[in-house]
Amino acid sequence: MVIHRSAHLQKTGHGIVFVVLLALFCFHPFPALAETEPQSLPTSPKVMEAAFFTAKEPPIPPGDQQKKSTNPPDIQRIVERGELIVAMYHRDTPPFYYRNAEGNMDGIDVRLITGFAKQMGVGVRFERSAKTFTEVVDRVATHQADLAISKLGMTFARAMRIRYSQPYIHLRQALLMNRLVLAGRSGGGDRSEIIRNLDGKLGVIARSSYVDNARIRFKKATIVEFDTWNEAVEAATRGEIMAAYRDEVEVKTVARDHPHKALRLLTVVLTDAKDPKAIITPWDSPNLLALVDFYLHSLDLNLTGDQILNHYDEVIEKIDSKIKDVIR
Repeated sequence: MVIHRSAHLQKTGHGIVFVVLLALFCFHPFPALAETEPQSLPTSPKVMEAAFFTAKEPPIPPGDQQKKSTNPPDIQRIVERGELIVAMYHRDTPPFYYRNAEGNMDGIDVRLITGFAKQMGVGVRFERSAKTFTEVVDRVATHQADLAISKLGMTFARAMRIRYSQPYIHLRQALLMNRLVLAGRSGGGDRSEIIRNLDGKLGVIARSSYVDNARIRFKKATIVEFDTWNEAVEAATRGEIMAAYRDEVEVKTVARDHPHKALRLLTVVLTDAKDPKAIITPWDSPNLLALVDFYLHSLDLNLTGDQILNHYDEVIEKIDSKIKDVIR
């Protein structure tokens, strides 16, 4: 009995001590401890779930959901501005970009980039202050424009500063050669060898991709830069230079639209010299570039010089039709 009573008292004593300690803990203030002692994490799954839920960002009210965008920065700045700024060469170059009879911008390049802007849900502003094609590239490289389209050729030097899209037109390089100068050089022999190893004066548009192309392809030629293509053509017609050098569309257009010049000028298409045309974006706008590439891939145009020259109306209808399909 004594043993049992002692055990009972021991248990009861423990209970009394516990109650006293608990009362002291609950009612005695510990201000310093409450402010400095870190709290332990909850261990109960339900309590932990509730704790993590309350730590989340509160849901966005339905009316404010459009204010928070998940677009990457290089896309969002265009969307917020409400317009796509497009750098373009200042001179009209039909059928790619020009002002029509109503004074509106039109052409292959214009239709393409306008369709892209519509797909983004924004307007288009053509920035046409660039006096050279290099300046067009500069506008994009210095972020004065979102992108550029002006039947722009692709060169290594430009690719170091900007990013190229996939080509939307596949052209070939070509020459307008003065027939008399060529005949004097060949002496009635093989003209193809003279053309391949051209060592006379070669006219190109100043600060265009053809300056680089000429230096690479015609290492023996003396490169003469002109402010405009028409000046180069006139110099070739007069025999002041041996040839004018540009893409096949521009060269063939001269022969088609000016038959009298074709009597003095020979059209030579360099079938092994490609001249793809692409859209350019800033080097630090990878998402915009990916969007442009996706758009061009969706259109799947595969345009060539002969299609543009001989079936321009059909090309425009094809572009408009495919853009409508993409926008849907």
